[in-house]
Amino acid sequence: MTTRSMFVKTLAIVALIFCAALSIAILNANRVNAFNPQPEPPSFGLLSLNPGQTLRMNVVSVSSATRHVMFGVDMYRRSGSQTQMGSCPTTHRFANRQSCEVTLAPGEAASFDVAFTTETGVTQVLPAVQDDDRGNHPELIYTLEIRENDKTIFVLPAVQRTNTWAG
Repeated sequence: MTTRSMFVKTLAIVALIFCAALSIAILNANRVNAFNPQPEPPSFGLLSLNPGQTLRMNVVSVSSATRHVMFGVDMYRRSGSQTQMGSCPTTHRFANRQSCEVTLAPGEAASFDVAFTTETGVTQVLPAVQDDDRGNHPELIYTLEIRENDKTIFVLPAVQRTNTWAG
């Protein structure tokens, strides 16, 4: 009996030490997050434009330095027929890309217009902007306008995404 009771006591002490070491390791562990070292550029999201409307992308530099800016618009057209409700009602396929590059001196502004004709029908557009600092420069102010009959009917400021982790 003494051998068995010594074995049980030793096993209990080893289990207690193992549990204590495991608890300490878990409590001292740091959480790990992936870090994206490059900020995401400002974005506008996917927009629908009707025939006769114009998309105008604007940037104003309130910086004291010269900045290089690129505007871009990816256009998508409806592909296939609409499906039943409850599933994706409309799918789009890439149709065209237009872009423009400009260098802004301190205090300058620039615009890039993309017109949509009546032949193309409703178009989905994905506007994008890119600058020297990958959108991480608060002294560049981006806006987007939708114009119809030479009048602005909608203005949208750029949204700065702040994803710094992926997971």
